[in-house]
Amino acid sequence: MNYLGIKGGNDMEAMRALTGMPSEKIYVDATTSIEKIWSMVTEADKANKIMTGDCMKEFGNLVTSHVYSLIGAVELKKDGKTVKRLIKMRNPWGRERYNGPWNDEDSQWTDDFKKQAGLSVDLNDGVFHIPLEDYTKAYENIGIVHYQNWVRSQLDLGDVTKGKSQILVNPKQQDFAVSVDGYTKRMSPKSC
Repeated sequence: MNYLGIKGGNDMEAMRALTGMPSEKIYVDATTSIEKIWSMVTEADKANKIMTGDCMKEFGNLVTSHVYSLIGAVELKKDGKTVKRLIKMRNPWGRERYNGPWNDEDSQWTDDFKKQAGLSVDLNDGVFHIPLEDYTKAYENIGIVHYQNWVRSQLDLGDVTKGKSQILVNPKQQDFAVSVDGYTKRMSPKSC
């Protein structure tokens, strides 16, 4: 695997190559219920799964055609009631550019909200919070790596262009994931 070839590639392809774990990309848009997005993110967050988001639309000065780490879900509360749900993101370049609602400089951040979110405004660490309802204004998917202690096996189908098929049987009641990997030219080193 040529890890330099990951640049400009598919985030879930990279996660699969780096972790060996099954991964999925769930597409979301303005028609996707914010409750569904919240549920996916909070469930994956509680399970400590690696998550990503592809920024494909211009919003809040974010870099487009760029993958961000989705590092959690934050529910801000006041007097025991939820007042805001935020998605915690990180630019892997380690620099903050986000200037939309609830950016680090936003006046909505009270000391209590900063504490609840673990926000340090004096750091330019790439971490920022985007309102749940604004997620689809910038991002078009949620990538999730389903890390767990999987029992792995591998089968090489060889050249599948010749119409080969394979039947897979799961003999017990258990979680079962199938990943199909293919390699492109950019994944192989140009020279040694």
